[in-house]
Amino acid sequence: MNIIFFVFLLTFQTPADVRLEFLREVNTLRAEGCTCGNEHFDPVNPVTWNETLEKTGFLHSKDMQTRGYFSHFSKRGKSPADRLRAQGYVYRSFAENLFAAKGYTPSVKEVVSAWKNSTNHCKNLMNNTVTEMGVGIYKGYYTQLFGTRQTK
Repeated sequence: MNIIFFVFLLTFQTPADVRLEFLREVNTLRAEGCTCGNEHFDPVNPVTWNETLEKTGFLHSKDMQTRGYFSHFSKRGKSPADRLRAQGYVYRSFAENLFAAKGYTPSVKEVVSAWKNSTNHCKNLMNNTVTEMGVGIYKGYYTQLFGTRQTK
């Protein structure tokens, strides 16, 4: 009797086309500059994709969906900084944006537009101290993390 075992791994990876679209939308905004609330931001340098930021975002999105909350702080009291350190991302600076879709699947453009239309999220998009980003998505929860790694 042969027994076949199937192992299903929960992947954190955002599909490549979605990664590229997030980068394109964010970097277009950063290249053009914009106004966040009452504050104008001149163009800033583009960001690159970072898988550690993506994974950290995915884990937070999954935790929020599984435990039924929506916050930068987990139900266990963990902050974005705590989550980054737990994944080995030694940062000089970071920022986090959250988005929750209620019962629909938004386009990347809709998610970035929602962040752009929120003053504090917009300021994170235009933050000139960050060089990398990742977006982790789980069942309608989106966690975008920006960061710059600390150099020795």
